[in-house]
Amino acid sequence: MRNINPIATNQYIEKADHFLQGMKRLGEDAGAYRTGIGLLAVHSAISLTDAIMIGSTGSRGKYQDHLQSARALEDLCQSSRVRDLKGVNHLRWLLTQKNAVAYEHRRLDDASLRMAMDKAEKFSAGLTIASRRFCVLNQTLSPARQEARAKNAVAEFLFRQLIVPKVFLEARWRGKTVDVLAVDRSGAGDIHVVDVCGLANVAEATASLLKIPAHFKYLALFGNRNYGFDPNALYAANGMGRIGVIQVTEDRAGNLSAAFYLRPERFRLDPSYLRMIDKFVATRPADLEVRP
Repeated sequence: MRNINPIATNQYIEKADHFLQGMKRLGEDAGAYRTGIGLLAVHSAISLTDAIMIGSTGSRGKYQDHLQSARALEDLCQSSRVRDLKGVNHLRWLLTQKNAVAYEHRRLDDASLRMAMDKAEKFSAGLTIASRRFCVLNQTLSPARQEARAKNAVAEFLFRQLIVPKVFLEARWRGKTVDVLAVDRSGAGDIHVVDVCGLANVAEATASLLKIPAHFKYLALFGNRNYGFDPNALYAANGMGRIGVIQVTEDRAGNLSAAFYLRPERFRLDPSYLRMIDKFVATRPADLEVRP
């Protein structure tokens, strides 16, 4: 089905993502923010429902009873012959908790809090076919295309962070292909290398990065999540240098952004590599640079 109001749809998708990401961040200290987490979970689902309704019908429902929005979504699914109603059930459960979270005197218990977060994430992930059928969410890209997008996001992030850098994508450096290589100060400064990898490959990527000569090294991990790897494995054997971690995230509208999850610490580098990087910069055009 055609999305008949893509601008408004994306605005509500963005709202839903803001609520969801806020829920996840506060979830790191659930005991201190349980009421806020519960409300953010509910409103994330409400905003995504608004996006679906606007994308498919052109308007969102304005109900005194929020449960009516679940009934409206269910009717939309049924009229469109959508049989998988798991998402509607997640939404309905979250809406039944809204008054308890916001207005009633009883405290949201740990089990209910975990369930609220789980259902908000599942609803956002598109387990309801309605969100996919109505072109509200982007189609899932292949892992290779997602990785390529992440490389671009990381390259642009480093381009903003460094001083007049030259940035190279998929560069061959000292016998290895580096996803992103950057040299600041117009090619005369420090060497930065990035490995864009999935969480399952962190150990392998870390071991490989530690062997690559560079002043600063980074893992770039794609996804809106917290990472449970061992931070001690990121340090050089002599303690002088730590691999940084860049987190690449995608909002509900499909926009990528990159930010430091863990900042790097400088590695020692033999001066002979500076002559090598000079030759590299002189012979390979940069993919990103400040042109005179």
